[in-house]
Amino acid sequence: MTTHVDDPADAMAQEAGASDGLPTVSVVLPVLNEAAHIEQVLSRLLAQDYPRHLVIEILVVDGRSEDGTRDATSQFQHRHPLAGIRLLDNPLRITSAALNIGIRAARGDVLVRMDGHAIPATDYVSRCVDALQRTGAANVGGVVEPVGRTPFGAAVALATKHPLGAGDARYRVGGSAGDVDTVAYGAFRREVFQDVGLFDESMVVNEDYEVNVRIRAAGYRIHFNPSIRLQYTPRGTVGDLWRQYFRYGWWKVETLRRVP
Repeated sequence: MTTHVDDPADAMAQEAGASDGLPTVSVVLPVLNEAAHIEQVLSRLLAQDYPRHLVIEILVVDGRSEDGTRDATSQFQHRHPLAGIRLLDNPLRITSAALNIGIRAARGDVLVRMDGHAIPATDYVSRCVDALQRTGAANVGGVVEPVGRTPFGAAVALATKHPLGAGDARYRVGGSAGDVDTVAYGAFRREVFQDVGLFDESMVVNEDYEVNVRIRAAGYRIHFNPSIRLQYTPRGTVGDLWRQYFRYGWWKVETLRRVP
């Protein structure tokens, strides 16, 4: 799970991983207007039980937020100067572009994708790495549990936990461990992107499904494990939810048109 490096900092990062028999990890966190949530997700990332010196960086890729997200991130960064938090700019403001910026900047052997609305379990990173090593898969993920913070959000969370609201996606309804077509977020072997390419920046949403199609087409496997868990805060108002799912629906059709 190592890659060729020319930069001394990269070499040091890989040496740190080799000394433990474990890979180094970079967390890529795309954000846009997440001031209300950013400290929570960063705090949980610092609380991971994976060896701290092997989580070499948390790359916060901001889409030019207008709600104080950058300031909140900078303040958290100042309070935790040894945490490896780096704030990167995403002028295109879409998730696929943010992920590519993070991947290009990352130095870890494993790239863990995170989200501004997510709260990973404290063993999230360690379970992702364990699944990658045990299965040989290129991308692994687990269960995403929606947790509402408002009465409306709680109703949405309840609906999306049910198969009628979530479909048969194992990452929403759970199930046994095994290979799947796609997972939410995901933890990737860095070298897979050198083989299949980065995220498609013409995809405004559903970029994860599209890249997973290419990963499987290249002969790699994608693995689901229910022990990998994170919570997700759904949109808190009808308007926010309608806009989110309208975009999901439109881009789902477009994704199926491109990669049936």
